[in-house]
Amino acid sequence: MDIESIIILAFCPVLLPFYIFAILMMFGIGGKLLSGFNISKSETTAKEEYMFIARRAGIGVFIVLAMLHTIIVLMVLKLYIWGGVMIGLAVAFIIAFLLYMNNKKMKEKLQAVIDGMENQNNQKEENYESNTNGETN
Repeated sequence: MDIESIIILAFCPVLLPFYIFAILMMFGIGGKLLSGFNISKSETTAKEEYMFIARRAGIGVFIVLAMLHTIIVLMVLKLYIWGGVMIGLAVAFIIAFLLYMNNKKMKEKLQAVIDGMENQNNQKEENYESNTNGETN
């Protein structure tokens, strides 16, 4: 086995956790791994918006990871021209993906998720105040 094959095989497990995270995001459950991105189960519209955003982000992350993995393999195999082409494609995809995630429709969906989170926090505060009967320490 030559050194290129060893490097490629040794690098694959490094990206494995990121691939798993991207797959979880595509199924809509990976957002729970992100800090501060939780919603109330009772908010059905916020839940739908959350799933929409998480799935789109998961697909984008997965594609970027696959491109990164391809670039590394091409560079290790000394296929520099194809590696350069993949770098250009990856940059173009990342720019297009960021523009897509920041368009008006996605911002409205994200705002719905944020509103659902705020409603959940307000309900928790009201429940806490009712349980403590307004007493403060």
